[in-house]
Amino acid sequence: MNLHVLLIQPDTVWEDVDNNLIRCDELIKNYPQKADLIILPEMFPTGFIVEPGDSCRSSQDHILDWMKMKARDHQALVMGSIPYHDEGHWYNRLFSVRPDGTSQFYDKRHLFTMGEEEKNYCPGQQDILLDFRGWKILPRICYDLRFPVWSRNTSGYDLMVLVANWPAERRKVWNILLPARAIENQAYIAGVNRVGKDGRGIKYQGGSMIVSPYGDIVSLLDDQEGVLGYTLKKNVLARFRKKFPVLNDRDQFELK
Repeated sequence: MNLHVLLIQPDTVWEDVDNNLIRCDELIKNYPQKADLIILPEMFPTGFIVEPGDSCRSSQDHILDWMKMKARDHQALVMGSIPYHDEGHWYNRLFSVRPDGTSQFYDKRHLFTMGEEEKNYCPGQQDILLDFRGWKILPRICYDLRFPVWSRNTSGYDLMVLVANWPAERRKVWNILLPARAIENQAYIAGVNRVGKDGRGIKYQGGSMIVSPYGDIVSLLDDQEGVLGYTLKKNVLARFRKKFPVLNDRDQFELK
């Protein structure tokens, strides 16, 4: 059972929702192969905004409608995070939209305190596991990558999707931690980043990648805007887990 994954790596324009949706739309349309899963970066319509305001609130339904349209048109699961206002609170919310228009969401658990994200956003309190076309998918957002306990494979997930705005100055850490999470959890990892410079002058070098359960970077998009497609193979994962069942010896503990 295979899953063709498409990673979208845009040069995000600061707080320009319409322009960013057009950019992402063009990147998706120009890809020649049908995808099962389309992944967009963290806060793909706006850039990494730590002080969301009325413009973010007024555009969130428009963004979700766009994601639903992409999911329907491409008959794919579409994933990406946006600043989202819900019942008086802001969340860095990763939506996963299915072809039938239904969706689930994951709120970022670990807020980036060095960037003051916690001053305006609430941390997520619940985890989810997506089941799509025979694959169990774990959603994660950027800074979550640094906390291995939160991503420990106690649920039997096959693929971790990590959407990010990961700065260029910490690219080395990105390159190390994504394979580390794949190795320790015996799972595929799809890490999706952006390129360009944001409104705060922070530079991004991309590096979106697919990592195999063995920890090998099997497909990489370096520092340019573009798309990265790769077919994940369930039988490869199953054979590896059967031959080397390291997850049977994992620690059991309860997250608070």
